Amino acid sequence: MKRHLGYISYIIIFLTLSGSFTSAFAQNRYLHMTGLKGNNDPITADLTISGNRVEGFYNNANQGQRISIAIYGELQPDGSIVMNDKASEQLIFTGKLSGGNQISGMWETNDSEKKYPFSLKEEYTGGSIPYKLYAYRSKTSLAPAKDSPMALFESSIILPPDTMNRKVTLVLNNVLYARFFGSDKVQDPQTIFNDLESRYFNQYKTNNTDINTAENYQFLNWEKRKNMQVMFNENYITTLQFSDYAYTGGSFGLNITKYLVFDVRTGKDIKLAEIFAPGFYDKLGLLITNRIKESLKIDDKDALSSYGYFKDKVEPTENFYINNSGIGFHYNSYEIAGLEAGPQDIFIPFADLKQMLAAQHPFSWLR
Repeated sequence: MKRHLGYISYIIIFLTLSGSFTSAFAQNRYLHMTGLKGNNDPITADLTISGNRVEGFYNNANQGQRISIAIYGELQPDGSIVMNDKASEQLIFTGKLSGGNQISGMWETNDSEKKYPFSLKEEYTGGSIPYKLYAYRSKTSLAPAKDSPMALFESSIILPPDTMNRKVTLVLNNVLYARFFGSDKVQDPQTIFNDLESRYFNQYKTNNTDINTAENYQFLNWEKRKNMQVMFNENYITTLQFSDYAYTGGSFGLNITKYLVFDVRTGKDIKLAEIFAPGFYDKLGLLITNRIKESLKIDDKDALSSYGYFKDKVEPTENFYINNSGIGFHYNSYEIAGLEAGPQDIFIPFADLKQMLAAQHPFSWLR
């Protein structure tokens, strides 16, 4: 897959699976996993498995140190898997899947000889939900020739389980379909996939039918990926990530990432005004702006507009995610800066936000 700007480096996680377990993974599944690294370092993982692909988020669960790390990989014919992380190259897992819902092995660091045993097991306690994954993938050729360019379509959706309260499920599904798929009604996932696929393939062939294939071959292999992942699933709060990637020719593709944070007891999405006390907007904007300056290693007095940003002060966005440690604010390319800056992700620990939080904020673990 052609990467959009902002993919900088990778963590590689090796999970060596025996061949007998490959078929168990070759289905659409979501797993919320908890466990330990070493003797007492809590870790969690939220993984989706679709065919031979495994994606999701890994977390070091110590409060105040938790960072959600996006991971992805593919199952090999012999059952082994290589998973890459977009954030860093510092960690390597070597392990094995057993029973279809447990992973154990050794955690290693690239820059030292230290190794730690780790174990993860599928578990739904403490306000976590066993969501359902629906996924679809297809290709079409531009022309009948065997060497014809191809268009790839891929999509997935995360939905509440059948055991969830019916009223809550209805509220949540309405929010999911409207926010991520632009639909004003809840539909069968396959219906959504078929409609998106049809429109995308029609656009592909309409736009490219009269183009000289030999001269433009490298630009005619299009990709469309609209996928959902569970980023956080604990304490009756869930963060979903929606990634919309498209490559339609040119030097690179473009990815748009959206987040949805909701209370699983009501199904309603959470807004910034429910998290922060009145008067938070300017204070939070200043904090986000300063964190960006820190990441750029520039003085507080310097103007962001001198570094490619559209404004000197960045305003808070409703496109945010949460985990046990804090809140991340995500700005896609072109939202606050030019393409050269790429997408911006500003994570702020709750410890730095406590003075701004509302008296009745939704994060019970901070009370």
